[in-house]
Amino acid sequence: MSDPATRAFVAVCILLIGGYLIGLRLNRRAGRGIARWVREGLAVTGGSATIRWLGASGLTVEARDLSPPMAALRATALLLPREITLLWLYYWLRGRPDLLVLRFQLRAPPRHDIEVVSRGSPFARGALAEIAADHRWATQPVGRFAVATRDPDRDTAERIWSLLEPASAGILQVSIRPGAPHMQIGVAPAHISDAAAFWRALVGAARLVTGEAGH
Repeated sequence: MSDPATRAFVAVCILLIGGYLIGLRLNRRAGRGIARWVREGLAVTGGSATIRWLGASGLTVEARDLSPPMAALRATALLLPREITLLWLYYWLRGRPDLLVLRFQLRAPPRHDIEVVSRGSPFARGALAEIAADHRWATQPVGRFAVATRDPDRDTAERIWSLLEPASAGILQVSIRPGAPHMQIGVAPAHISDAAAFWRALVGAARLVTGEAGH
């Protein structure tokens, strides 16, 4: 063990294994926090949920029998790869948070096409490329967000944004389409402190796009 190269190799192995085990524990804690955040939301919408882990850096929540106007939810959490220290450090330096994608099916399909996306988020490139390929969309900047609508939907988009704006620090994408999934919401849950209030806003948005507002 007197060879410096051997000692360095052993030290690196210990650091990597230690970082992996610590990262696994941190991701389990982060995942449980996101699961609690989703459960707080489901207290607003109702429904029964099942949770399934996807390896070390992800989990899914499936929920059925939600209260109208919601019907079902598939939530996918994409955690930072804390168990791979160098990769975690890369994402951390770039400011990427743990992500949660909420995909809702509604009781009735939305009557609008609306896209709100944070321009610096992981969702931006694909969403904005899809919009740019269709001349029927009109896009305008709102702070760090791009808000895209088809002309008849602009007033509805403004009303939806007024509901969601208090939680805008944690919102990365709001996508509403007549086809499945009807509503896709990309969020950084750690930046939304009041999950129940945010989910009530989502219910309000769903009522707007299905024509149930005021019912």
